[in-house]
Amino acid sequence: MANNIADNFKPNETINKNQFSNLVETHQLSMYRLAKSILLNEYDAEDAVGSAIYKAYVSRNTIKDLNCFKAWILKIVSNESYSIIRKNKKLIYMEQVIEPAQISKDYESSYEVWDSVQKLEEKYRAIIVLFYYDDFSIKNISEILDIPQSTVKVRLFRARQKLKIELLTQGGLTNEQ
Repeated sequence: MANNIADNFKPNETINKNQFSNLVETHQLSMYRLAKSILLNEYDAEDAVGSAIYKAYVSRNTIKDLNCFKAWILKIVSNESYSIIRKNKKLIYMEQVIEPAQISKDYESSYEVWDSVQKLEEKYRAIIVLFYYDDFSIKNISEILDIPQSTVKVRLFRARQKLKIELLTQGGLTNEQ
């Protein structure tokens, strides 16, 4: 659906409410996933996404190419998430993760990987989520997070190492080969 909107979009044309709504709906999972990976709190993540959608809507006519909408709105989500972190630096959240009693093996494996990703430091989590879950290139991640491409590469490498160690530890295996 987003491609149809982008194909019919002409530069300097205003984005109407329905077009904006369709684009946001298309990318809502990516927006929430990024915010949650940065904030580690579902309520703050929802606040960040809501605030980002509002700011994007107000500024919707500044975007020149709708093919860049996802990167543009994720940049706004990222900025809003970091803004919430700055505001709430002294708050500590105590969330309990409730694991469903009956889950399939595939879902369990996926859950273990996601759980391991959530244990990473924030600077690694955001990059893993953008790279693996949202399929962004290193260049796009660099632009979204406002860090050099070389930093993205280093953090991605270190995050992979940390994930490997975490997943091997969870499985009771060692890293010897």
